[in-house]
Amino acid sequence: MGRAKSWGATGFLAERLGKLWLVTNWHVLSGRHFQTGKPLDETDSATPVSVTVHFPTAYDISVRVSRSYPVINEHGDPLWLEHPLHRHAIDIAVMEIQIPDTAARQIYSLDPIPQPAAMRVSEDLSIVGFPFREMGGAQTALGTRATVASEPLVDYAGLPCFLVDARSRTGQSGSPVLLYRPEGTWILAENGDPVTYNEPFEEFVGIYSGRINSESDLGFVWRRSVIAEVIDRGVMGEV
Repeated sequence: MGRAKSWGATGFLAERLGKLWLVTNWHVLSGRHFQTGKPLDETDSATPVSVTVHFPTAYDISVRVSRSYPVINEHGDPLWLEHPLHRHAIDIAVMEIQIPDTAARQIYSLDPIPQPAAMRVSEDLSIVGFPFREMGGAQTALGTRATVASEPLVDYAGLPCFLVDARSRTGQSGSPVLLYRPEGTWILAENGDPVTYNEPFEEFVGIYSGRINSESDLGFVWRRSVIAEVIDRGVMGEV
């Protein structure tokens, strides 16, 4: 089995249970399609042995510090955690990591939101990642507009995710998905109450994991609460 190839993807940090976690997609760490289990590399069936993370530094956001982490042990067993019930049918994988001392601690919170915004079909979200490994100025991530396509509080295909319509591309797998509103915007909270924000508003809603098929612009967003489940109750991965 070939293992020398590399490809780009996106991930982010979460802090939970007093630990730092690298959060990305199951298919990113396994190199396999999360629905079929087949290798994504159709030519050589190459699968990852490690992942290299490029962190912005605390002293200069335009400077990166990199560190590689193994994703399998010497026996070929995965080192990530996946969902305790649905396993890799939920395309999320997490690994506890230590970051370099000079890396910025850019962390997404998984704590419950007291008054979350009520997302609706046709609402705009942002997928923040690195399509085709491209970056913005100072090596920052790029935001792609996504429109909520399915009812966000109703499980799609019986799993804790919803669909968005976005022109996403290779490299955006594992991207955080954000709901953003400028200063002065009012929205309805999930309880139906109107909320006005006196400053720009940003809410982390989940993780993107790619399109439902190569012919569609519809893609999966797994809810932030599911990431917490994987960290809190996850089991060691399997391939």
